[in-house]
Amino acid sequence: CVTDGYIYYYSDFSEGSGYRLYRMKVDGSSRRKLSEGHCNQINIVGDYIYYYSEYSNMTTSCFWKMKRDGSEKTIKARIFTTFYIDGNDVYIANGQMLLCKSDISDITQLTSLNIYGSHINVLGNRICYRDIDNADIYSVKKDGTGKMKLSPCSYYGYNVAGDWIIFESNRFEISKMKADGSEKSVIHRD
Repeated sequence: CVTDGYIYYYSDFSEGSGYRLYRMKVDGSSRRKLSEGHCNQINIVGDYIYYYSEYSNMTTSCFWKMKRDGSEKTIKARIFTTFYIDGNDVYIANGQMLLCKSDISDITQLTSLNIYGSHINVLGNRICYRDIDNADIYSVKKDGTGKMKLSPCSYYGYNVAGDWIIFESNRFEISKMKADGSEKSVIHRD
C-alpha cells in the first residue's frame, strides 16, 4: 500500500515465522519494521493499518489494527482468512471461507453473504472474489445478490488496478476487465 509518501509492505520471510510489516518512504529511505509478528494482506484507512496475521494454527490467526507509525496495535477479530475494507464496511472470509460483512468498528457482528470464496476486493458497488472450489473469479452486489462469473479458473488469483481487474486468463496470457465482467481484453501474451 502506498499513501502519504510511504510504502507499507510485508517482507523478510527468512526471519522464520512469516512476513513482517514494514514501511519506508517512497524514495526507499527510512525503512522501519512496524510489527514483529507475521503479516499479510494490508489495508490502510485514514491513520490506521489493518492487516491479517496468518499462521498454520488457525486459532492464532488475527485481524489487527494499528496506527501507521506502529503504535496502538490491537486485535480486532480472530480466525478469518481474508478481508477488504470499504469505507466503514469490512468484507471478510471467515475460517470456513464464508464471505461476511461487518462494520469496521465492531467486527464481532458478522452478516453472512452466503457465498464461499477468498481473495476479496471491492470495486464500485460490487464485491469481487475467487471461488474456493474452482478458483473462478466472481462478483456480487454488496448485499450478496446478483452473483456473476467474471472469469474461468485463475490459479494465480487476480489483482485490482484502479477500476480494472487484472488476471491470468490462460496460460501465459494476462487479461483485464471491469468488475461487472465488461470490457474484457488480453493485455499480454507470452
